[in-house]
Amino acid sequence: KAKMQRIEFETDLAKLFNKSEISNELNRIREGKDYSKSFREKISNNNERVELIIHQIIDENKSGEKIIVFAGSKNNAIAIADILNIYKINSASITSDTDLEVRRMLINKFKNKNSGLNILVNYDVLTTGFDAPKTKVAIISRPTTSIVLYHQMIGRVVRGEKQGGNKTCKVLTVVDTSVPGYKNLSDSFYFWEDIWND
Repeated sequence: KAKMQRIEFETDLAKLFNKSEISNELNRIREGKDYSKSFREKISNNNERVELIIHQIIDENKSGEKIIVFAGSKNNAIAIADILNIYKINSASITSDTDLEVRRMLINKFKNKNSGLNILVNYDVLTTGFDAPKTKVAIISRPTTSIVLYHQMIGRVVRGEKQGGNKTCKVLTVVDTSVPGYKNLSDSFYFWEDIWND
């Protein structure tokens, strides 16, 4: 059974973007494209938003379960892991720039039940082809308009016992209520909840 939870955050777009930038993003969404990298990075690096995510991770970490976090940018992933380590919470970040050997070592450590590394914060790496079926919590803080990408992120924990996964899992999605397109996409995870409840 998958427990789905929304974590709402209201981004003040006017503080981060000029009218032209907002207009360009709206046009991208109308054309069926995902958010631009610069738009996503500015939203993800908002200090209040990062603080909200950090506190949510700290709360979830109390369970002792493996947690995978999907960050909104490379710098965001690194910052979240660094802040958690300042709080003495063992975590690591993986991005496309992470050395392949280091990446492999961190993933293996994360998969190891007794390693002490229970939190892996990633950007643009672990959405597909990553297999850690015992991961029980996914925190999705990456804004996207792509239903495929969104479901790939959810898929990292929604495995089920028949596929070597867990009987239960938890998916928390940071929903930027003022960001066009995303708040509607995030409602799609209820589709998964119906499947798991059957």
